Amino acid sequence: MIIPPGLVCENGEFFVHETEIHSIFDSARHDFENTPQEMLEALDNSITPEDLQCMTIIGISDQDDRRAQWIHCNNARLDGTPDFIPGQKYLQREFVECSLRGGQCDHEGKLCRTLEQLTKLTTRQLTVLTHVGRGLLNKEIAYKMGISLETVSTHTQNIRIKTGAARKADLVRVAQKLNLISNQ
Repeated sequence: MIIPPGLVCENGEFFVHETEIHSIFDSARHDFENTPQEMLEALDNSITPEDLQCMTIIGISDQDDRRAQWIHCNNARLDGTPDFIPGQKYLQREFVECSLRGGQCDHEGKLCRTLEQLTKLTTRQLTVLTHVGRGLLNKEIAYKMGISLETVSTHTQNIRIKTGAARKADLVRVAQKLNLISNQ
């Protein structure tokens, strides 16, 4: 079981439950309206001029609405990685699943971040990482993806370099952290 940041440590977490935004900080859950000021300051610092431009284009001008949209696009997951770390000026962005991904949103990769932007991994490397995380052998990955065993090995080696993962178990943890596979 993953204990969300903020319950037993000094970090904080934003998450969305049934479209409502909540935060966890100082061992308590807060409605968005009651989010601690230091978390809101880090949120405001995290909203870039490009983010503001995207939100203006889609008609979001109110500060609270902009904050909410940014969280929905960048920090909506309740996971084991803190979004807010006291003393840091910015929130930690994460990959958030969205029904508008895959070309349906004109602002994909601008207001939100794609996995490729967050990890510096290519689409093919992310696919290999997903298969590794699910426990597939290299030869099974090669067959599924229609690539050579050598190409799978090269992708895996590049993933390890980019993520710092030394062992296969480390790759599984990276896949879990990126929400490519479940944490169960």
